[in-house]
Amino acid sequence: MLRTQIYLPEDLRKEIDHERATTGESLSQYMRQAAEVAVERDKKRMIDLKKLAQEVVGSSTRSKPEALEWVKQIREDRRLADEKWEKRWKKAKRKIGQDKSNSQNSSQTTKYGKSQYLPA
Repeated sequence: MLRTQIYLPEDLRKEIDHERATTGESLSQYMRQAAEVAVERDKKRMIDLKKLAQEVVGSSTRSKPEALEWVKQIREDRRLADEKWEKRWKKAKRKIGQDKSNSQNSSQTTKYGKSQYLPA
């Protein structure tokens, strides 16, 4: 076995100690079992995800060339959508920049300096 040191939040450690009190397990044994349960749960989840992926991929009625064309079309649609949003983003940034420069130009000077709150 390898020795491992971990830090636990105080409230978690108290909960673990409370659980251990009912079983009489050592802290080491409790932590080993908890780690084993977590590893097995993660393995099962990965197996389930792989199985689901196989079912989804296997459920397609498209031939391989059709599937490749379909993926290509999805990617093209996504690229076009991204370009559309990028153009809108740039336009909005330009408008914000223009609004800032307009408000700076129209601000008035008071004895305390420029005021953007006074009407032009």
